[in-house]
Amino acid sequence: MDSIDLDRLVAYEFMAWLIIWPLAFYGLAGLSHIAARMLGGRGNWFSARLALFWALLAATPAALLYGLTMGLIGPGPQASLTGFIWLLGLAWIWLSGLVEAETQEATI
Repeated sequence: MDSIDLDRLVAYEFMAWLIIWPLAFYGLAGLSHIAARMLGGRGNWFSARLALFWALLAATPAALLYGLTMGLIGPGPQASLTGFIWLLGLAWIWLSGLVEAETQEATI
């Protein structure tokens, strides 16, 4: 099997995080706004994006802790618990922000 050098892998990861993931997050925020509209939300697209990106930013320390746990301990119940806490925190912050954004009248 051919070996791919580290420089190429780093370049692929960089481009994925710079281009692909933000587009996926914009799409996810749009879908959450559409779902909130169906449930009677009164917010706008910007507030839905703000809720998601703020949740991702606020949950970053827990994600770093998960990565540290995976790196030092490896897969196991500790890493699973840390990952679950990270995802639970992310979901809680995102849904709280989305509820707040969609219950306010759109001002922007």
